[in-house]
Amino acid sequence: MGKKVIQTSKQELKRVAAKTLIKAKTPIQKILKLTRLSKRTVERLRKKGSKRKKGSGREETLNKSQKMSIRNKIKHNPFLTPADLVDQLELPCSDETVRNYLHRISLSYENVFGKELLTED
Repeated sequence: MGKKVIQTSKQELKRVAAKTLIKAKTPIQKILKLTRLSKRTVERLRKKGSKRKKGSGREETLNKSQKMSIRNKIKHNPFLTPADLVDQLELPCSDETVRNYLHRISLSYENVFGKELLTED
């Protein structure tokens, strides 16, 4: 079997060179001159190098057991509103949070205000 040859574009080589210079703490102006990349590209590459720590974002309002109880409650009674779920499960969040969670798991709730009830006509 032959060796696999990977071709990289000139632009990709410039990015690799810029990343190397960023690691070496070279001033941006010198990086711009050497690589001929745009200032925005170099700033983006610098920013990507400093990744966020795992778990450094905002804490979730609902934990796993609360999410599971919402799913179970909806399976048994799909006509509950998010406000009903918050009340019945005594959740420490707003009904908007529950609505967002239901939407995230591909469920939706439709408000039917102002519609007339069906009649015999």
